[in-house]
Amino acid sequence: EELLVGRVGGVGWVKKYGEEESFGVLKAECSSSNDESDEEELEKKLRETIKINPLFRMNRAECLLCLFLDTVERPKLELLGEGVTGGSEVDFIDADRLEVLRTANDGED
Repeated sequence: EELLVGRVGGVGWVKKYGEEESFGVLKAECSSSNDESDEEELEKKLRETIKINPLFRMNRAECLLCLFLDTVERPKLELLGEGVTGGSEVDFIDADRLEVLRTANDGED
């Protein structure tokens, strides 16, 4: 989830146009402080939003699955010389969101 928030928060147009929720991320997650009480409040708000907003929940799940396929499954399969039907392709997310999710920010690989 930290990777998702980092990628979404690191792309200017997402913040400019208020598109964080299309990635299943709260605006507050992208500008979160390190204060422990703020973190607890943010977690509470995130849990509530996931519970009551099915579109937000679906967007977050899709984006997390995309990151898993790109950063865990595909590299591991390549390392093992294995393959799966469909090749771990991410074909369920639109091009704009996919570009953001595949954008590595400074300090990430």
